[in-house]
Amino acid sequence: MKKFGAKFQIDGLIEAVINSGPSAAALPADMRARAERVRSFDCSSARAVVFGGGTGLSTVIGGNSQLESWLENPDTGLKKIFPHLDIIVCTTDDGGSTGSFLKHLPMIGIGDMRKACLSMIRSRNLEKTYGISAEQCSLVIRLIHRIFNYRFPADYSGFKYLTDPLLVAPKELRMSCPAALHQMLRRLGGFFTPAGQGPAIKPAEHSLGNMLLTAALLMETGGNFQRPARLPEVRRGLDRLARALGIAPGCLHPATVAPGELVFRYANGVEVQGESKSTNARRGFPVEAVYTEFRSAPVLSSRIIRAVQNADLIVLAPGSLYTSIIPVLQLPGLADHIRANRGALKILGANFWIEEGETDITHADKRRGYRISELIEAYDRNVPGGAAGLFDFVLSANLEHVPGSIIRNYALEGKRPIYLDRQHVEAMGVQPVESTLFSLEQLRQRDAIQHDPEKFSLALRTMLYSWQHAGLPKKQKPARKAAQEAPGGCRVSKPFLCAYRSTVERALASKLFQPPR
Repeated sequence: MKKFGAKFQIDGLIEAVINSGPSAAALPADMRARAERVRSFDCSSARAVVFGGGTGLSTVIGGNSQLESWLENPDTGLKKIFPHLDIIVCTTDDGGSTGSFLKHLPMIGIGDMRKACLSMIRSRNLEKTYGISAEQCSLVIRLIHRIFNYRFPADYSGFKYLTDPLLVAPKELRMSCPAALHQMLRRLGGFFTPAGQGPAIKPAEHSLGNMLLTAALLMETGGNFQRPARLPEVRRGLDRLARALGIAPGCLHPATVAPGELVFRYANGVEVQGESKSTNARRGFPVEAVYTEFRSAPVLSSRIIRAVQNADLIVLAPGSLYTSIIPVLQLPGLADHIRANRGALKILGANFWIEEGETDITHADKRRGYRISELIEAYDRNVPGGAAGLFDFVLSANLEHVPGSIIRNYALEGKRPIYLDRQHVEAMGVQPVESTLFSLEQLRQRDAIQHDPEKFSLALRTMLYSWQHAGLPKKQKPARKAAQEAPGGCRVSKPFLCAYRSTVERALASKLFQPPR
């Protein structure tokens, strides 16, 4: 365990706080006493800001809402500990249902926003909004979970489930739906039907939740679907849907409302466009840089700037390095605003496993995946101004006591741990903190290692308490400065993907094919 001064051990304190088993009982009495003070530490006035995307972000803020097991405890994670929580979500995803939308409409990627919406649902908000009991609220959450995670089959035809989204759920759940929520869901679903206000889009292979969220944003454009929704329109649509789903309005923010596409540059000079293509690129070379080609100049909202300026805690959530975190930090001015807040505790949440197409090959050795220090180097290379001032600590999982058989099973799936090379990380001016951030119960039941939202949030609570009250060092040696300006960033160039599609469709419409297929 890393010592801070003569008396302070942050790794051990976190373990004492998040674990109540024999390992915690064996700790010294003074450590257990500090753990009790942490558990009673009031975070109700602390302002937290979390950046990220994908499953990693949604898991730590409120649990992985894509899983059925989430329904057993939806009120967990950072949203439970930090009432003042701002979530800034990456908007450059282009796979699956989101990618299909981009072929039809000039819009941002909303798949990660949908996941975050579900994870941010709060039971007490739903109870207050609809005047329902805790028992009925549990059923309503199950209903929302079913609807927003439903994906239409590839052979689905017609618009029945869009006309009434409740039909995808069992009857007992439909019966629990408040009338006002039912009315909104029908209005949103009907938006994309032939009789609706929006363009008719066939729902086959789409996520129903993505369609409902997109409808909420586009309804505010006044019927103009040839341009992206503007920031005030996105804000109104998102807040209206948030209230209906039991989410505090104003806490979820798209990183930008300017549509864009990621471009990956590999060490051999080859560039690949699109997040969905990066996993399958298999170039045999590490990622050198990533940047975003926007269709219009991206602008930070004043709400995001204000949230960062007032934050007591700034977290880069675990997630895809090059597709969920770095693109957000490349937005003009955002990294500078984070650096300017010198009073906030800034933490990088490290991934457990390498990710194919992103962190599976390093610059130092093509035969292995990234280590923690190489994650930091990636920020240094790709974020304007380097990694200095973006985070003071890196929080990673302690995998020491994980059975070798579990590591072997993950290795057979092509997943290897991202090891903490502590000395290299400390030499870069970042303080490593290691703890058991995964669920031991899931490890026993499913042989799976995933971030546990309860433990992750308690670890952050412990670190914030220590930062403010117990002598956690507040001044770190700056991380290595980038040797030159980061090669990534934002660029404004190409037309919308849907413009390419419409051009091709017009050209094909003038041709006669025999046979038609």
